[in-house]
Amino acid sequence: EEEITEQESYEEEITEQESYEEEITEQESYEEEITEFIDELLSLYEARNVEEFEDLVSMDYREKRRSDEGTEALDYDALLYMVRHEAEVVDALRIRHTVHGIRQRGKNIRVPIRWDIQFKRTDSKRSMQRRGITELLLTGQGQLQLIGQRRDALFGIITSDSEEGEITTVKPTVPKQNKRPKLKRDKRRGT
Repeated sequence: EEEITEQESYEEEITEQESYEEEITEQESYEEEITEFIDELLSLYEARNVEEFEDLVSMDYREKRRSDEGTEALDYDALLYMVRHEAEVVDALRIRHTVHGIRQRGKNIRVPIRWDIQFKRTDSKRSMQRRGITELLLTGQGQLQLIGQRRDALFGIITSDSEEGEITTVKPTVPKQNKRPKLKRDKRRGT
């Protein structure tokens, strides 16, 4: 009877290990799928292929953007209008990016990326550059789609200001870090 118990225990351990390995494989596969989606999204944007780019953007797209005039709410139509405008005024466009993790909560996925974009105006051929850190918000309902951007906007950022050369580089926002409070020293006690 003890041999059967030991055998059953051993089989349970093997089953648990196989289950754990399957979960890891599924997670890696899912992260790879998200990374490939980001690559495709940026590749289409870089190629200024607006028709295919818009297929990867959710109709429920929402974003709040800050500007000198205040906060502006953007939706699907506003974003695509800006992307179409960029396709007309920009000639050579190149994006380099690095994914800094993938976080999922329910069907929503957050993917922070650091990016550097270089572009040339179609009329002047003047080279310009912008860089930043953006948190891309994706939804995984059926197929992956972009549903928003946070922090430094990546898509729809080439404005008339940047075309005129007034903004050539945007410094990335730095996330707030929790700093430990400094300990006060008592000079009289030497501590």
